[in-house]
Amino acid sequence: MIDSLGRRPVMLIANVLLFTMSCLMLATQFLAYFFGSSLLTKVFYVTLDCIGESTTATGIMSLRILFITELFPPSARTAVSQAVLFIGMTINSLLMATFPIVYSIFPPGFFAPFVVTKLVFGWYLYRHMPETKGRAVCDIIEDMDEDVMSRTASIFEEYTPLIKSRTATMISKRNSMLITTSRSRVSTGAAEDCQ
Repeated sequence: MIDSLGRRPVMLIANVLLFTMSCLMLATQFLAYFFGSSLLTKVFYVTLDCIGESTTATGIMSLRILFITELFPPSARTAVSQAVLFIGMTINSLLMATFPIVYSIFPPGFFAPFVVTKLVFGWYLYRHMPETKGRAVCDIIEDMDEDVMSRTASIFEEYTPLIKSRTATMISKRNSMLITTSRSRVSTGAAEDCQ
């Protein structure tokens, strides 16, 4: 599904399913809290299980790996993967630490933030995440750089691009290598002449 549709459509489908799942979870908790268990809450629960399995079937679990390998150069992939795992563990730890407290006070209250965050982050990611299917890393980065540069001034006013122009970076690296190489050859040659 990922290769036939592309990364962004799969992410959109999975986020819609996850958002629906969060809404149903919140509705189920509200119904169970205020009216007790009923046939409707059982139907919602079975629907939640079906949506959960459908979300996994879209291939959303492998998108993280695909985006890391397609958006970052090989030298940065390990660091980015570790950062993603660490951020996930931190968020999960905070959720698990607050769950007993919030759930004991008002059970549906724990599930309300999931609805809001899935809507906001899903919209943001779909809008700003580039399609990476079959594209080189440098093309993706240049597109992201152009996107940032083309934005109108906002509250946060971005003055710097995501990544400097590749041409300027490559030219400065080449010039620094030429200067360093010529200096070291001159000093080595002079040292050999002295001996």
